[in-house]
Amino acid sequence: MSQIHVTRSDSGEGQLNYPEIVGNAVAAGISNVYHPRDQRTLGHTVSVWGTNVMLNALCNVAKEFWPDIRRTIHKQKKSN
Repeated sequence: MSQIHVTRSDSGEGQLNYPEIVGNAVAAGISNVYHPRDQRTLGHTVSVWGTNVMLNALCNVAKEFWPDIRRTIHKQKKSN
């Protein structure tokens, strides 16, 4: 989860994950083009940005733990 906000620099030190944070902000801003004019507000853009960051974090967690979850589900099906 922390890799959404913090990543390693070339020197190995932790730093803000600019591509994730700024990239999602740019994507949220660009997506305003597809919304009606009255919905093109800063609040809406920040909401879309937050949703994007949250979904990316959840997807990272799911990718990390999916093999364990799948193994557990598979075992339950076999024992029934």
